[in-house]
Amino acid sequence: MLDLKDCSRISFSYGGNLLALASNTTIEIYDFLTFKRLSKLDSHAGRILSLLWTNDDSRLFSCDERGVICEWTSCRGVSCGKILLSCHTSYVAFMPNKNAIVAVAGRSLKCVSDRSVQWELIVLII
Repeated sequence: MLDLKDCSRISFSYGGNLLALASNTTIEIYDFLTFKRLSKLDSHAGRILSLLWTNDDSRLFSCDERGVICEWTSCRGVSCGKILLSCHTSYVAFMPNKNAIVAVAGRSLKCVSDRSVQWELIVLII
């Protein structure tokens, strides 16, 4: 059974059979066809703001308000690593042709690949 208590973010995998639900600092992954919980992911200290599946559904990225991006293997629910951006991170998007993600972090866009920032675009407000 799906636990929707305190659910603040939801994301379907591209194949449509996996569903990720974020509640505060925890992510639960369900098989949407059976509603069976496959894994519970606990690695964030801040409230989760964004969930993102890779195009092949093999990995899930999540980011929180403290600037932490976590990478998970979707089938096993194992953390592949963390990236600390040291500022409020509100959204992540996947760049499949570069095998990288772009994060909205503070007033900048940061491109992350191989767990390090490759480039940063700072937005100036005039």
